Amino acid sequence: MATALVALHGYKIPKEKIKLVHMRVDGDPNDPTKRQLFDWPQTDAYLQYLSNALDLELFVIWGDMSLEERIRERGMFPSSNCRFCTSYTKRDVYTKWVRQFDNCKILLLTGERSEESTARAEKPEFMYHPAQATGKKNRVVHWLKPIKSMLKFQVRQLAADFGVALHPCYEWVSRCSCKFCIFNTATEMQKTSALFPEDWEYLKQMEWDLDHTMKRKKDMPLLKKIKFRCFYKYEKRKRGLKYGHHECF
Repeated sequence: MATALVALHGYKIPKEKIKLVHMRVDGDPNDPTKRQLFDWPQTDAYLQYLSNALDLELFVIWGDMSLEERIRERGMFPSSNCRFCTSYTKRDVYTKWVRQFDNCKILLLTGERSEESTARAEKPEFMYHPAQATGKKNRVVHWLKPIKSMLKFQVRQLAADFGVALHPCYEWVSRCSCKFCIFNTATEMQKTSALFPEDWEYLKQMEWDLDHTMKRKKDMPLLKKIKFRCFYKYEKRKRGLKYGHHECF
């Protein structure tokens, strides 16, 4: 949302040259074999609202495999050191989509901000995108993060200044990522587990199925704040589920 506003009102890019592109991590929403586990159900309506409000063309794309399928294939959940959720279901999907265009110049704008994490602060603000192809393809793709230095309150003020509503998920979480993102705080995870109890139970069962847990450290605050944590943690130890690379909630 913020990047689109910057493109329109900051860089003054003509509307006909701007495309809104969203990558679904749960895959094809019409495929009954793919559970809509990580995408926020409000996102589709919000994207349509944003497209109409800004008068911008919208593209919603996804990969052949959903995030759940990737997790089961790898036998593990994503982590801060191995964020295959981003690489497989977002970055690679976008790259494949862009490669259909030749003889063009593309500027990708994304909304990462330095305030969100040390890792994001260390990333470059401007670079070539992997979809770039010289020679016969003649595809130039630059990647810019125009709100990298902005603070959260500045992003909210930007939206308010132009009368654009925020995604509904901000009522429960601080970042518009997956509803069960590995970086959600304990409080945020508690809220989303209450909002989507069936998906929450399904996610817990995935831990048993994989013999692998989603969170990393046994003493992290999240364990103390989810109401059923004590019994769940006790049962895991009792039944010998290994904590390994991650940890349960």
